[in-house]
Amino acid sequence: MGKVILVPHKIEYVKELYELSKDPEVHKHLNFDNPSFESTKEFVRYVIKAEEIGNEVSRVILNKEL
Repeated sequence: MGKVILVPHKIEYVKELYELSKDPEVHKHLNFDNPSFESTKEFVRYVIKAEEIGNEVSRVILNKEL
């Protein structure tokens, strides 16, 4: 059984988020239009900054096998 963990966004997750965002079933739930590596990185930077100034709280869902 897997374990789901909610964690704050980090730049180190950009590659995995980018790969996942290319899947149409994943992409339709995201807040950005163009699933390029650069746009994914900018999205993560935006979310980190928004949380730092208190405008939003967003989390990454990690699915870890136990």
